[in-house]
Amino acid sequence: MAEQQRTYPVLYFYRATERPAAYWPSIAVLHEALFILDELVDQRVRPHPLAIEPARAALNDYVDAVPTMGARHRQPLPDPGAPPLGQLRADGVPLRPAPQMATVLAANLRQRERLAQMLHEHGWAWEAIRPQ
Repeated sequence: MAEQQRTYPVLYFYRATERPAAYWPSIAVLHEALFILDELVDQRVRPHPLAIEPARAALNDYVDAVPTMGARHRQPLPDPGAPPLGQLRADGVPLRPAPQMATVLAANLRQRERLAQMLHEHGWAWEAIRPQ
């Protein structure tokens, strides 16, 4: 998809109005899930890096290949906030300690802001990818 985006930038302007046909919410959900697994879950229980890193690299490449309109119009990027981790905690999934989690969230903020901006530009809110 990243190569298609670079070759045919007009694909950026495709808008789906129905959630099942809209790929940006699905990309954001997958990105967040992999981010949580790879960065926020305690290292002792994480999946093997080879199960996560190739998909994360591909998603990041795609997000980097797509220009955001916000950058052109100097609009501030939306703040995606911290991922909702309450259900993971309730299920007993060990997470990083809070100070480490804050550092990881800060280090990944730019990429998550870009995803939130792309969702917004395609008519979706970041809240659309949050679990109910």
